Amino acid sequence: MNESQTYDRKSLKSVTDKTADFDEIAKDCVAFANRDGGHIAIGIENAEELPPVSQRVTEELKEKVVKRINELTINVAIVPRIIMSDNGGEYLDLEVLRSSVSIASTTKGGYFIRDNDSSKPIAPDDLLRAITDKPSYSWETKISLKYRLVMFEEYCSDTWTW
Repeated sequence: MNESQTYDRKSLKSVTDKTADFDEIAKDCVAFANRDGGHIAIGIENAEELPPVSQRVTEELKEKVVKRINELTINVAIVPRIIMSDNGGEYLDLEVLRSSVSIASTTKGGYFIRDNDSSKPIAPDDLLRAITDKPSYSWETKISLKYRLVMFEEYCSDTWTW
């Protein structure tokens, strides 16, 4: 799969070597979140389609990457998965969810958007337009539709059970 507006590849060295560049990965996560979301395949070199056959990704590495991304970004949600490719090699797939109600940024104040196969800074005029296009969201008034209160009359007559 070619790098695109919703897909990017990064070397495993970008998160494991002494030269690990988590700021670059955070920038790409922000750019995906501010656009339509996307996937970052960590462990597949830019010129390759699959990871090396003997490559393994540990749970510890997955947790380290998620922790660093969460430390370096604001309003970015990611879903990490260790994927075994057809050749038996593994890579880390970061699914970056679209930020539909807020503008994503880095903790250093960087705002980016995905444009074709690269992450570009958002110009001030575009940032203002993006902010006004997003609906405001009040956590205090959020109603959860996932859980509901149920009364079990056969077990207790006057109390509510959660």
